[in-house]
Amino acid sequence: MSFCTKLKTELCNLRTSECCRMAECYGIMLFGRSFCAEKIDILTENEAVAQNFCFLLKKCFGIVEKVISSSGKRPMHKVSVSNNADRQKILDRLGPNILDSDILNKDCCRSAFIRGAFLSCGQCTDPTKSPRIDLNIKNESLVPTLLGILNDVEIEPNLGARSRKSVIYFKKSETVEDLITIMGAGNITLELMDLKIIKEVRNNINRRNNAEVANTAKMVEASIKQRAAISFLIKKEKFEILPPELQEVALLRMANKEATLSELCKLSSFPLTRSGLNHRLSRIIETAQKYGYKEK
Repeated sequence: MSFCTKLKTELCNLRTSECCRMAECYGIMLFGRSFCAEKIDILTENEAVAQNFCFLLKKCFGIVEKVISSSGKRPMHKVSVSNNADRQKILDRLGPNILDSDILNKDCCRSAFIRGAFLSCGQCTDPTKSPRIDLNIKNESLVPTLLGILNDVEIEPNLGARSRKSVIYFKKSETVEDLITIMGAGNITLELMDLKIIKEVRNNINRRNNAEVANTAKMVEASIKQRAAISFLIKKEKFEILPPELQEVALLRMANKEATLSELCKLSSFPLTRSGLNHRLSRIIETAQKYGYKEK
């Protein structure tokens, strides 16, 4: 089951009050395939959305309709208000202007209306990859209306276009979470937040591991250069010209190839800091270079 299917199914299973049922039904119809005196219908891939619309039609208007499903790899589910009188009853109750309708007076009803719009024309991506919700609006005149209602509930969407249709979309994870919460799926919001926390923890672990790998690589590379310079001095019989403190550091490095600077400091017979040790190893390389050593 995709995340979008899961979210829509959960929204359809919410128990809502009578006023919110009317607002949700309004949202589904208005942003469905057709909403006019000649035709009121929706077409959806999600059977739960179609069944929910039938339930709302019966509860809100006493209209009984059935879901008509197609077969195939991607079955579609259609619900139509087939009777002329029923369609007129719906239009008479809802009125011509959405924003002036008493159906959207309450905050809960505005949330239910947004939920209905999402069920009818919304899509969302897998939040484990990149959270995004799109509302694909067929009727251009409805865009300002929906933007106004979203503004009423303090949600700030983006506006774009796709295939000559307007798209109201949400791509910030915080905005997606707020929208899902407003629509009524608070537990899914918590899941999204958990996923985000897990992702951040994994990213932090990866960054730390990458840093450790990089530091280890630098340490190994430095050890190879230091030992190569020391071997060069020994081969050229120039090792004895090094001061005693440099000779001890050189012997420590040759005997402990994979040791870090901190570990070499602990092995030293006299107190040394990491910077002091590193300085002495650099002096050994510089001495070898005076006698013809070249770093590879």
